Amino acid sequence: MWALRYNLFMKEFIFKYRKILILILGIFIVIIFVFIYLNSRGQNVSTDQNNFKAPTGVKVNVNNQTVNNFYKSDTFTYPTGNAVIDENPYYQIAYTSNNQEFLITILSSDPNSQNLAEQDFVSKLSISQSTACKLNVEVRSYSNLNITSSPNLSKLSFCK
Repeated sequence: MWALRYNLFMKEFIFKYRKILILILGIFIVIIFVFIYLNSRGQNVSTDQNNFKAPTGVKVNVNNQTVNNFYKSDTFTYPTGNAVIDENPYYQIAYTSNNQEFLITILSSDPNSQNLAEQDFVSKLSISQSTACKLNVEVRSYSNLNITSSPNLSKLSFCK
């Protein structure tokens, strides 16, 4: 019997206060969407060398392009904001914060190394090749892998 009364009470309560309940639900939904928006939009990467704080959002803005926050991955970050995004025996992908430039250094004589590095770069930043071409990216390769010699500088191969 009490369950029937409770059920009747709830129906009357909801009917009587439906406008307020709808308003509260609407405000709750708006708050959720604002939180999602603020968390997903790109944060600007600081270029202040003395006061660097890594962005915490999912995305960051570099050269007016939104990319995955590479600071949140297995990245080695220097106190200046410079970061080594990926490094293996074939190539290194790094970021210099003071001029917002990505550096891809080819460390192997394997002719496929540059292609692999460029694919990894696009993948890690979760961007298209056309977006990658809008970023400031320098590809460095050394003749005979002599790091002390001057590197051969180029842009991403798919941007030519």
